[in-house]
Amino acid sequence: MNASDRLSREGAAEQQGRSLEALERAARLAELRSAKRTRTVVVLVASGALLLMAMWSLAAYQQWREAEASAQLAMRAREEAVRRADEIEELYKRATQVRGIRATSRNRDKYVSDAGYLVDATNNKPIAKLGDGPIYLATFSPDSTLLAVVSDNGMFLYDSSGALILSINDVPTNVLFSPDSQNIVVVRRNGAVSILDRIGRTLRSLETARGVNTAAISPDGKRLLTQSAAAGELQIWDFQTGRLLTRFRGGPRDEVPGFLGFSADGAKIAAKYTGGQMSIWNAQTGVEESVFTLFTE
Repeated sequence: MNASDRLSREGAAEQQGRSLEALERAARLAELRSAKRTRTVVVLVASGALLLMAMWSLAAYQQWREAEASAQLAMRAREEAVRRADEIEELYKRATQVRGIRATSRNRDKYVSDAGYLVDATNNKPIAKLGDGPIYLATFSPDSTLLAVVSDNGMFLYDSSGALILSINDVPTNVLFSPDSQNIVVVRRNGAVSILDRIGRTLRSLETARGVNTAAISPDGKRLLTQSAAAGELQIWDFQTGRLLTRFRGGPRDEVPGFLGFSADGAKIAAKYTGGQMSIWNAQTGVEESVFTLFTE
């Protein structure tokens, strides 16, 4: 083999070696790229899985919180229902311990018990607690839509459902409704007289220097009759204006009649006093027409 052939073979071998090295480098590079892609895919898959798990965990936690809140609401509702049932039972027990009836609505479907409750007369079940303490006076309006109650701490005005409309920090000696149920006459403990509307606003007050003890309204609603025990006189007022129409002597001095009122036609005034004395006056002239004794107390 001559030198030229030897050199040619060595060059070919060297060229082949470089080709093999290039192939090995290409293979290693391809392997590295494949591994990198594999790691990227694995990371993406793992991240997606973690995100899905986090979202599922958050949804599960939210559902648990909602279920817990619903359970607490249900428990509070049950507790409130039990408490309310106990209150109603206690209310029923007290209201049905009736020894006397303070007032009855005109259609007789409701009454005020002496225990201080508005009661449904159709089933004897309580509707509402009235006043504040013992009840001294109770009266329904003629249309039975309003109820006035006087107890220890004042006067209270209710609607027919027992809902409070207003309270007055005074203890009147007498409360009465006008025949059309639109006005309320309040005789206060200091002897003053106020006329209110259905929602308790004062429309007018009677200007009198003499203390009034009790009152009555004529059947037509046009006149108001008042009685002053200290003066021993009766007064008649124009109900709409509050103007004094007349006054006259009426009954024993310093005595409040147990009954005071007009006759059905408004022409006479009657008053019943202690000992059964009954006096009758002419409502126009104020002349005492008769005095007699019904019975001896």
